[in-house]
Amino acid sequence: MKKNKGVKIMNKKIIGILIGMLFVIPISSVMADDDEINGSNRAPCAPIVIEDISGDDKLECICTFYSVDPDGDDVFYFIDWGDSQQELIRPLDDDEKVVPWDGPYSSGHQLTLNHKYSKRGNYEITIISKDVYDLKSPETKLPVSISYFKGLNLLLERIYNLFPMLEELFDF
Repeated sequence: MKKNKGVKIMNKKIIGILIGMLFVIPISSVMADDDEINGSNRAPCAPIVIEDISGDDKLECICTFYSVDPDGDDVFYFIDWGDSQQELIRPLDDDEKVVPWDGPYSSGHQLTLNHKYSKRGNYEITIISKDVYDLKSPETKLPVSISYFKGLNLLLERIYNLFPMLEELFDF
């Protein structure tokens, strides 16, 4: 008899928990809808580069990246190519002003950008994203080298990978 009473009490507790969940779940989903109004918007993730930064003998660089906003908001991008040139991702219409932020793009949308440097050298690209509520992501910084002999540099890099002592010997 005591076992049946214990089972009945356990069943009542389970039923009480289930009924409580019926009220908690709708309330929490309403709260999630109001998050934007209450200021709990989250910043987009730092832009993620999915293709190696590459520079070639023609002074050009190609970069593919994206950023994801955890709230699903559209994102804008700011790109500093490291050579004091600001370049927009898309061309402007005649009546548009040049602004440093370009977009909006859907969260997670991949962008591939080309940039032409005016001279050879080592540069650092900085990419920042922000959502439609102006909340900015952390910066993503990437080094890029625009050299005279890209093919030769790749060959030397492979040789150094095969024979690491050469790099130490020649102090490169």
